[in-house]
Amino acid sequence: MELRQVSSFLALAEELHFGRAAEKLHLSQPSLSQHLQKLERHVGVQLVARSSHSVRLTPAGEAFRRECVRLLAQADLAVEAARWAGSGATGHLRISFNYPAGQRILAPTLTLLRERHPAVRTSLLPRGSLAQLSELREGRVDLALVFGAVDEDGLQQRPIFTLPVVGICASDHPLATGAPVRWPELSRYRCLLPSRAVSPAMHDAILSAARLNGIDLSGTEVFDDGDAAVVLVASQPLVIFTSEARAESVAVTGLSTLSFVDPVPQVTVHAIWRDDNPNPAVSLFLELLDLAR
Repeated sequence: MELRQVSSFLALAEELHFGRAAEKLHLSQPSLSQHLQKLERHVGVQLVARSSHSVRLTPAGEAFRRECVRLLAQADLAVEAARWAGSGATGHLRISFNYPAGQRILAPTLTLLRERHPAVRTSLLPRGSLAQLSELREGRVDLALVFGAVDEDGLQQRPIFTLPVVGICASDHPLATGAPVRWPELSRYRCLLPSRAVSPAMHDAILSAARLNGIDLSGTEVFDDGDAAVVLVASQPLVIFTSEARAESVAVTGLSTLSFVDPVPQVTVHAIWRDDNPNPAVSLFLELLDLAR
């Protein structure tokens, strides 16, 4: 199937008249008819029904027309991306990210982007997981660096790195011995989980690890604000859960970090983007992301 055949079909679908469509394409009517015949042979169904009085699309032709519009749009984007990259990249890339992505991978990737394509501007938006995905679906950001994979039409993703989930507690907490904590030990103490509304991947990873040890944490208290939870844990005998990257950055004195075993809960940061996003800076960033890891 050739793009000129697709273009001819779309012109005919718009005009529903061989003469006008041929004139629009600067073709003869026999050439237009030949393009259509070859296309229909390739597709294997009749796309256009014609008589001496009318030209109309068949149901198969109407379905094919919708997809052809997308096909030519993607072809135009491919040309635009090639020209954009070849002429010295410029543009604007909007990235939402969580804390570990900002600490571990975003800074070195943006350094490479600035060195190789200084004309590309970036906007950075720190967000929780659900807010990131919502803004991505709405087209308010081009790329999200978020915990957890997604299974959703229209979104593409790539895993970047994986982190263990750890605990934070006061240094005088009974679990703050420096030894790894097993889940049955943890079940005897008050805990706070990150809200599923903020971080579904981390919330589910913790519940799953506990469940493997016969412990149900589904009714455990949750928190939405990690900074507020850190302040709370410094003054009360409880354990909160967070990523290793965030625990390393906590500057509050009198706190200890807990590691878990059997199993170690983990979360993976993914880069997620819309497959219909025409911004060529997305693929450029993803290429540099691989180099920065």
